[in-house]
Amino acid sequence: MFLWLRKLFRKISSTEGKISEHQEELSNHNSLSSANNEIHFEKGSEFLLEYLRLKSKKTTIKEEKFNLNNVLNEISGSLSTDFMDSGVELIFDIDNAVPKNLTGDSLQLGKILASLTRSLIQKDPSAEIEIKILESVSLGTNQELRFEIIGSSVHLSKKELKAFSVPYYDEELKKYIKLEFYVTKKIVSLMGGTLDIKSSSEEGTTMLLNVPFKRDEEVESRKYRLPTKEMVGKKIFLVDSNYNSASAIKKMLSYFRHEVDIVSAEYFQSKKVNLSSYDIAIFDEKMLEPHVISYLKNLKQRSSIKIVLLSSIFRSRHVGRHDELTVIDAMADKPFSQERIFEMLLDLSRVANRKEDVGILKKLDTNTISTAGIVHRMLFEDRQNINTESFADFSGNSLLVVDDNRINQKILLHVLSRSGMEIETANDGQEAVTKILNPEKQYDMVLMDINMPVMDGYAATATIRKHSAYKEMPIVALTTLILESEIEKMFARGVSAYLSKPLEIGRLYAAFEFYLKKHHEKPSSVTIAECVERQYDGLDVAQGIHHSNGNAAVYMEILKEFMAAYGQSAQMMRNLADDRNYAQMKLLCADMRNLTNTIGAHKVYMIADEIYKLFLYSNEQRVPQYIESYRREFDKLGNAIEAYIKGSV
Repeated sequence: MFLWLRKLFRKISSTEGKISEHQEELSNHNSLSSANNEIHFEKGSEFLLEYLRLKSKKTTIKEEKFNLNNVLNEISGSLSTDFMDSGVELIFDIDNAVPKNLTGDSLQLGKILASLTRSLIQKDPSAEIEIKILESVSLGTNQELRFEIIGSSVHLSKKELKAFSVPYYDEELKKYIKLEFYVTKKIVSLMGGTLDIKSSSEEGTTMLLNVPFKRDEEVESRKYRLPTKEMVGKKIFLVDSNYNSASAIKKMLSYFRHEVDIVSAEYFQSKKVNLSSYDIAIFDEKMLEPHVISYLKNLKQRSSIKIVLLSSIFRSRHVGRHDELTVIDAMADKPFSQERIFEMLLDLSRVANRKEDVGILKKLDTNTISTAGIVHRMLFEDRQNINTESFADFSGNSLLVVDDNRINQKILLHVLSRSGMEIETANDGQEAVTKILNPEKQYDMVLMDINMPVMDGYAATATIRKHSAYKEMPIVALTTLILESEIEKMFARGVSAYLSKPLEIGRLYAAFEFYLKKHHEKPSSVTIAECVERQYDGLDVAQGIHHSNGNAAVYMEILKEFMAAYGQSAQMMRNLADDRNYAQMKLLCADMRNLTNTIGAHKVYMIADEIYKLFLYSNEQRVPQYIESYRREFDKLGNAIEAYIKGSV
């Protein structure tokens, strides 16, 4: 969804440099991220783009049906990628009254929650971060949800709290400070919600977010229904090293009328606990020491208890020994959403009834789809020395890219712009189904994002596979949350293979190589390096791309949004000067010098900076002398941006 290109812009800064200094680096990156050739998108640049869109009043709030669990999966998956093995404990504490299906802007909600949570983790990478979701107000079909993002060990100073409220441009660091929070608050306001933050050394930091949504009128009173009555009301023993995490899990298990007893790891190890009366025992993976395994083996010989191994998406996957694996019935990873608790219970029932009741198995597996196409169940090889020109090997093939984030689409299209492939896009699963089932169109391959509104990738793939003509069409899923349960769910719905997000260019090439025909005659085109070598009067392309961490696609999107927001700035400057509206003019100059410094527009930056300093030193009477110079240089900049964009497409 929204985060799969997320790490590209490592910083929004101004570092002096010339083409020669960055040429080798740019040639190596060739419009991709420098980190492992990943095609992803850093929060800094995403919020800069959104800032520019807000300035040009282009930000819109959608009203689309979505599954709240998909948003939470995307958030946890992206954060685990950023903070793997950091020691962070992320907890989803979801009130049972919160509906899973809502109508609103899931993309913006995901950005907001991920940004707020990330800011707390960055402050303390070993913190316990709890996201509480409560039903705040319910009026008919309208539903307001209250999100509390709590970092009990995170304390923000008064200066840091002020920075959250008022972003500023740091002259020394040459970058915006807390632009994310400023943009986030503006978007929350557009959504009709509120956002507050409070912090103290005693209670830590809490971010309070209230957002209105529409409740899905078709939702049944109970959101999750287990197939049989026998699966409800189990007795569960839960051992977790984190009490708040255990309490959140207990709350979600209680929805199914399960009786849950919680003990600490220390208590279990110090006391002899009799588990023979329990149906399910859930253990933290760190507890599976030899004597515990031996005890559980003996227990399973005389009871039907099911053992669940509990891990965290922030820990590297535990590789169990043979004796461990034989005693474990299921593996589960924190943080849990309501839906993942539900699916874990279904998995345990499959284990329990694998031999005893084939009828129940069939009932549980009604969503499983078989496909006659070639299935690739492992991650693709990360092919080395792949760049944008490499994809010309697949010229002539037809590709459908399905993603609800238009910026993500544009960046991927830019990466594949020299491939010679015929590429179309769809903004959600329903649109993808409509395009694929059109008999006048045939796709050689589909890249299907999993977490989308309207219809997610699971449902879209299952719908497509119901039509015999599309049983063998390669559908490669794109997912942030790489868990065994999620992977199995994807293949059960009929995907052919999967790629993890952030997407790595070498693995993308390998997926194409596996499923598409290769054409060795590459189309002639101007390379990114050649575009950089060209001289653009008023625009330092090399510096701009360098500040985009080597990604020309992101740089191009920033240039487009910059012109949409500030393309008329010269006329605005003249009008403000004529009206002697120096307060607004000072604000415009502050914006212009910060933004032009970022994109490599040095000449416009220098003039905007000079005008800005006139206000600082109370020399407003000299402002009219600079208006014509600003217009001339900005016209040159506009022409340079237009020439660069045309030359790069």
